[in-house]
Amino acid sequence: MDWLDQGLDGRSAKTISTNREVLAPVLGLIGRIPLRQLTAADVRTALTSLTASRSTRTATIARNALTRAIRHAEANDLVRRNVAAFVTPPKGLEGRPSKSLTLRQAQALMKAAETSRLHAYIVLCLLTGCRAEKARALRWDHVDLDVDPDADPPVPPHVAVWRSVRSHGDVKTP
Repeated sequence: MDWLDQGLDGRSAKTISTNREVLAPVLGLIGRIPLRQLTAADVRTALTSLTASRSTRTATIARNALTRAIRHAEANDLVRRNVAAFVTPPKGLEGRPSKSLTLRQAQALMKAAETSRLHAYIVLCLLTGCRAEKARALRWDHVDLDVDPDADPPVPPHVAVWRSVRSHGDVKTP
């Protein structure tokens, strides 16, 4: 597919791989249909077939990737309209169970880590929600645990994160 090779400039290899993997089963169903003849019904049928063995989130990601791919074709005058944009992803299988710790598990982890040199790291990650991969690069001068709930706006405990393990170095959220 042209979009996977040319339409994802600047995206990481992982992003391209994810899009390729999520589109593979859909393209197995509609990939032989000429793009100008592809209909919203074809896309809906392919996504419905996908949800027989995949989660709703996978169907949504596949639909979004297909929409972007067809948008790329639109920009290159290969198709007049984006039929995938007219399709609502169908409901799929339940996703995997959450891997988040329960309150009890988090408390047990903090207790078990009390004598570890990683105690502060574990507590920081658990109490602030800072992602582990971002916390690894932190120094103490990046962590501000002083709070001012009466400030306008209130100042919660926070961690200064300005770089990421992502290929372009930006963080996902401020």
